[in-house]
Amino acid sequence: MADEDVLPHDQSFFDLGLTSLSLTKLKQRLEDILHVELDGNLLFNQPTVQAVLEHIRHDRLPDLFGAPEPAPAQQPASSAAPADPLLQDVLKDLYES
Repeated sequence: MADEDVLPHDQSFFDLGLTSLSLTKLKQRLEDILHVELDGNLLFNQPTVQAVLEHIRHDRLPDLFGAPEPAPAQQPASSAAPADPLLQDVLKDLYES
């Protein structure tokens, strides 16, 4: 990905060109950065940026992110909140390696 590219939040990691190996590397990097253990199936069972962010925010680090905001009614998936910059950097780094 180029620096000006926007990472789609609702597109599958596999559709974005990631492989099982790159998803395993992503999981390890997230664990290293966040200092929490993530389920090995997380990136395969919830294969989008938005789903992984929601899992981390609500299930793994709820105290860090505070109470979840209620979702607006009938919000299209493509207008989801932007990905956390930290995750965005990790994903871009994976594409470059």
